[in-house]
Amino acid sequence: LVVVLSVLMVVLSFSACVATETETVNVTLPKNPVGYTVKGAATATKGENYTFTVAIAEGYEKGTDFAVKVNGKAVNETNGNYVVENVAEDLTIEVTGVKESVVTFTVTLPANPVGYTVGGTTTVVKGSNYEFTVTVSEGYEKTAEFTVKVNGKAVTKTNGKYTIENVSENLTITVEGVSKIL
Repeated sequence: LVVVLSVLMVVLSFSACVATETETVNVTLPKNPVGYTVKGAATATKGENYTFTVAIAEGYEKGTDFAVKVNGKAVNETNGNYVVENVAEDLTIEVTGVKESVVTFTVTLPANPVGYTVGGTTTVVKGSNYEFTVTVSEGYEKTAEFTVKVNGKAVTKTNGKYTIENVSENLTITVEGVSKIL
């Protein structure tokens, strides 16, 4: 009887130890993410929920194809968190569709120009080139002081157009030296 009770106690002790052990799985976060960060633990506990966050960096935004997937399956955001319920295996998190924000700058054309027109748009995308034209009206002429400036700096015409390359700020165009033909 003592032997049977001893064996029973050993079995019960062993099963109690097994029941309290938790098994963890690995979580693979995106490597070298561009435009976002993923925050979450490197491991998850089997049978429990795993929660992580995705933060979009300044200068970036979610594109129309933005998606967060775990092991290839889409996961939806709830109150700023992504939750994988009842973890059963290693997790691999993937984020797609994060793109650089489109930044536009304002182009200020001369208000009420006399004797000329400026042809160009009033906005330009950051990093792109901006082209515009200046046309002297009939009955007017360029004087010796004729100058076209962008943000106070003289620019020259090439192939009939003025071009500002790699725009990185708002632009203000001014024209000087146009007078009525006498």
